[in-house]
Amino acid sequence: MTRKALSRVASISLATTTVLLWLVYDTHAANPDSNNSSNRLNHSKSSRAAFVPVNPKEGPKVNTDSSKLFYADSPDEPERTNKDDNDNNNNMRAWNCHGRNQRDLVDRMMQAKIVRTDSVQEVLNRVDRQHYAPNNAQQQSSPYMDSPQPIGLGQTISAPHMHAHVLEEIYPYLKASKTDSVKILDVGCGSGYLTAALGRWVAPQEQQGSILDSTKTGHVYGIDIYPHLVDMTTRNMQKADQDLLDQDIVSVQVSDGWKGLPEASPFDAIHVGAAAAEFPRALLQQLKVGGVLIIPVGPEGGVQNLYRVERLGDGFTQDDFRITELLGVRYVPLVQQPPPRAD
Repeated sequence: MTRKALSRVASISLATTTVLLWLVYDTHAANPDSNNSSNRLNHSKSSRAAFVPVNPKEGPKVNTDSSKLFYADSPDEPERTNKDDNDNNNNMRAWNCHGRNQRDLVDRMMQAKIVRTDSVQEVLNRVDRQHYAPNNAQQQSSPYMDSPQPIGLGQTISAPHMHAHVLEEIYPYLKASKTDSVKILDVGCGSGYLTAALGRWVAPQEQQGSILDSTKTGHVYGIDIYPHLVDMTTRNMQKADQDLLDQDIVSVQVSDGWKGLPEASPFDAIHVGAAAAEFPRALLQQLKVGGVLIIPVGPEGGVQNLYRVERLGDGFTQDDFRITELLGVRYVPLVQQPPPRAD
C-alpha cells in the first residue's frame, strides 16, 4: 500500500473512532475536580469518561472527505495546503486570498470558490475587518491578510477564509428556519467580527445584508470567557456596527463556552471559534431541532477537524444528531476558565 493510501486510511479511521460518543457515563461524576466531564460528549480515547460505541448502521456517523484541506487558525501554525492531494488548485488558494481592502479580499475568496453564496459575499463586504483585526506595520500584519492574527490572551481572530467557510455552512440553516425569532450563539466571540457579520444577517429585513423575511426577528448572542475580549467586541462594534448593539440585534457577555447560554436557548445556529477537546454536551442540548453547530474538535496541538452537527430530533440519542467532518484545522483551545494571573 502506498504512503498516500495509508494516509487516507489513517484519516478515515481517526474520524470514525473520534466519534464513538453519545451515551456518556461519567466515572468522575462524584468528583468535583473532574473538569465537568459529564457535560461533554466523549471525543478522545484518552478521556476519563466511559462511553458506549455507536453502531455504524444506526449513526451518528461522521461523513468524511479525504480530500479536505488543512486550515490553520492558530497564530503559530505554518500554512498548509491539501492533506492528501496537492492538485486541488481552487481550494489551495485559501491561503493566497490576501486583499488590499475588504472588497478585494472578498473578491479573491470568491475567485478561490470559498465564497459561493451571494448573501455571504454581501455580509463579508458589509462588515470590514479593519475594525476587528490588528493593523501592525512593524509585524507586517494587515486586517486583510488571509491568516489568523493574535488579539491577546493567546486568542486570535480567525482567518478570513475560515469566517467565509463558517458563514457558508450556517446560511442554509438560517434560511430554512421556521421560527419567528432566529437565535444564534457565537462561542468565543473574540474581537467580534463573526458576531457582527451574523448580526447583519438577522437584522430587520430593511437593513442591508439581512437574510430574514419581514415576519421574522433575530438575535446574536456573543459570549467569551475573557472579559477583556467581551469589551473588545463591544468597542470594535461601536466603530462601524453600533446599530446592531443599539437595536438589540447583538448582545455580548462573559460566559463559559463549554456551558453555552442555556437561558437563551434553543439556538438555530451555534458557532464555536476555538477547538474543544470533546463535543460540549451543553451546546448540543441547546441546539434547536433543525439547527446546526459548527465546531472544531481535537486536542490542542494535535489533529483537529471542523465539524457540522445537525440536530434531527428532540431527544438526545445517537439518532437525533448527524455529524459531518468538514475540514482539517488548527485552532486555539476552547478554555473553561481564564488562566491564573502571574504574581
